[in-house]
Amino acid sequence: MPFMSTERYRGQSWEALALCADPQVDANLFLVESDDEKSRRRKQYERALAKQICAACPVKMECLNDAMLAGEHYTIRGGTTPRERTQNRESIIRELYGEDIPLVDLQRNPTQSKKRSQEFLRRPNGIQNAA
Repeated sequence: MPFMSTERYRGQSWEALALCADPQVDANLFLVESDDEKSRRRKQYERALAKQICAACPVKMECLNDAMLAGEHYTIRGGTTPRERTQNRESIIRELYGEDIPLVDLQRNPTQSKKRSQEFLRRPNGIQNAA
């Protein structure tokens, strides 16, 4: 089912309903690159834990949409890493907005494609206003 963007949920922003906003959840779990030296195994464990939290989150799709709009490069958002969002951009956009959206060829003109994709993502429900 395509993502249907709404700004508020019963008077709250979607961010307030995110599981990662709970003070008992360690926000550092969602950082892809951390300053402290951690073993590769520890980082993999934390990434898997963060993704499990995202999978259960009631506003996962809103978070993923926000990460795509912002071009977020440092944290796990909507259950995806920055690398996953970059590598799977088209399939994520289709997951958020449905199958019948005009995707541009990102290989031909990356600058123009990125601008057009961002404009599309900002439209409510991915639908152009008829002019």
